Amino acid sequence: GRGAELLQPGSFWSKLQLGQAAQAAEDLVLLQKALSQQRGGKVVVAEQQASDDLLQLEPVTILRPMDGGEREDDKEPGAKGAESLMPWHVLLDSDGWDPLTVAAFTKAGGSTPVLEVLLKPWREEMDRQQQAEIQELKAVGATEQQCKALEDKFNQGFILAPPQTLGAYFWAQFFEDHELEGSFLVYKLHASPMEKEAVGRLKAAGKVFETGRDTAVKEVEVVVAKEADLKQKLQEATAAPPPEEEGGEQTKQLGIEARTKELQTHRENRIRQEANVECAELGVALHASLGAEDRRPELFWGTPKGERVVSMVLRPSSFVARMKTWLRLDDQTKGKGKDLLQRLCALKLPPAPSGADPLPTMESLVARAKLFAAAEYARKQVDKLWDAFVLRLWSSDERLQALALSGEASELAWFVQQAAERLTKETVTVFAVVPDGRVRADLRDGENLVLPVLSTLTADPGIIWRMVESGATGTVLKVHLRSARPSWRFSVCPEEQERMVGDLTGVKLVVRRTRNGTSPHFLFRGQDIASRTFGSSQVPQFPLVVPDAVVEPCYRVHFVEAEEVEEEKRD
Repeated sequence: GRGAELLQPGSFWSKLQLGQAAQAAEDLVLLQKALSQQRGGKVVVAEQQASDDLLQLEPVTILRPMDGGEREDDKEPGAKGAESLMPWHVLLDSDGWDPLTVAAFTKAGGSTPVLEVLLKPWREEMDRQQQAEIQELKAVGATEQQCKALEDKFNQGFILAPPQTLGAYFWAQFFEDHELEGSFLVYKLHASPMEKEAVGRLKAAGKVFETGRDTAVKEVEVVVAKEADLKQKLQEATAAPPPEEEGGEQTKQLGIEARTKELQTHRENRIRQEANVECAELGVALHASLGAEDRRPELFWGTPKGERVVSMVLRPSSFVARMKTWLRLDDQTKGKGKDLLQRLCALKLPPAPSGADPLPTMESLVARAKLFAAAEYARKQVDKLWDAFVLRLWSSDERLQALALSGEASELAWFVQQAAERLTKETVTVFAVVPDGRVRADLRDGENLVLPVLSTLTADPGIIWRMVESGATGTVLKVHLRSARPSWRFSVCPEEQERMVGDLTGVKLVVRRTRNGTSPHFLFRGQDIASRTFGSSQVPQFPLVVPDAVVEPCYRVHFVEAEEVEEEKRD
């Protein structure tokens, strides 16, 4: 899976984790040279005119100097096509963190020695490249003014984080780590305008979340008072004698039924409002918990036994495990947002099998999900912290599903359901592999199925065919879902195009077709392949398709096509 290469002996990440910062710094310099040579370029000065606007520079380095503006390709001819890409930007772990951000965030190695060891050789290489570029400019006849302008631009420094990303500078400013900020300034590295704006948004979020929580509490108080009033009126209506006119008993019964229905409606509303309070409490608790405790190196690099692991290396089996876990939440299941974080961190996850790679702790999973949610809120990708947190955490490790089934993580599952239910519904064809015994083999057209709450499916049929080719057994579902909840963008692997069932009562399906065995033809039929593929804009459009006969069908599985039954509108 993606990220597995980070574990290979001798890789940049493994060197950094083993304390071999000097060797890792050499890798950064080599990567800088390789990328610079790959871009190449020449310096050309237009003759006949001396205007700076006619100074044409093809990209020589892969770093775009800061200009204080938007992080797009510089529109000036003097830096045409240059991109703000740095060596560490191509060394991201599976959770999107680059090594400099991890080293700076956790202050690995004490204060900032690891950063200094990594950045000093890189800065020296960049100074050498910049001086060579200026000398080349002079050699082709550039004026002193033109050379000085380019040198001044280089001296402004560079933006540290990848484009449209919050990096180490963002966290340094949020935690007011002025020592870390100073370390970056020494090497002419700066925060982007987006990061500066994001810091202010995240710092102000505490007051926003508290106001939202207080509003939700007041709404519950109003609903509870209304419900008590309705109960009193129902009791009075039940105790009152029927009207003396003809049909009085029937009139009384109809009145009781109407008040009972009204009371039930308000009770359901009260339950929803109470859920809003718990979710708001979790948001307040998440923001308040952001602090120095999240910057412990062991949360990124270690396990309970002190083993060192690559931070949050993607484990594709997490998605497969969730797809096969049909979780049924009890109606009485609830969560307490105020204390959820402490209880989650106290959960003991099953250890890794003997001989397998070490697995992250629950504390590490919680910390990383919390930081992901904070960054998403700061980037204006979400309006709340709690929903991004629980959906990210839910996707991060398959062991959480086992705890949810056993009841130990039922609170987390409740919050995940609340978050999924609030996602905007979409109509999409989704797929899943259901284990043996979950769907009857003698299912016929027209019969009904129910997808339980939190069922996990994918909009990419290629994933299902890969699972089938790898030996999966059971039932392959192809479902036209009208209430799919797009949880994929909160997943540790968005490429899997995950969708969830958010309705607490599940989703009712009607079977339209069944057959023994399946093939890519049946999975992709009726699908616009490009639109169902992650990053579809990069998929080439071939004029011909591969005939179904080329791929051998698989008869280990049962194939069921179904569609969601539209819910009848209530009066």
